[in-house]
Amino acid sequence: MLHLLTQCMVPPRAGTIPIFIFESPLLDTFVAAKNCFSSPLSSSMCNAKAMKVLDLAGLSAGSGCAKEFGVFNVYTIAYIPGTIPECLFSMPLLQALDLSGNGIKSKVFPLGRNSTLRNLSLAYNRLFGKRDFCFFDYHSFSGI
Repeated sequence: MLHLLTQCMVPPRAGTIPIFIFESPLLDTFVAAKNCFSSPLSSSMCNAKAMKVLDLAGLSAGSGCAKEFGVFNVYTIAYIPGTIPECLFSMPLLQALDLSGNGIKSKVFPLGRNSTLRNLSLAYNRLFGKRDFCFFDYHSFSGI
């Protein structure tokens, strides 16, 4: 299987997540945490049908992209625009999804009954909507 760990690139990547990577039928792990990405999440990520781990935590939180604010040693990072693609919640083999720390303003979508998702982190986003389901009704999570 193909593992791509973009966090290992020095310096961290900036701009957009390279979508062509998700066309690989062998990609099972993609980690882009703590980078300097600024583009919305693309539903093209769901083309990686073998994906088991998708870690997109703190996409714009890399040390190289924080901006100093005033004289008080306070730093700001940008929110990731757009919403969470609904298809991420129904990827057939996905076991771990980390979208924490992105400030994404989005609805959270229900998981399919056959979902393999066991680890989910959505903290530090701007989630909204009516809670009309419970993750725990259908799934056995090892972390949430």
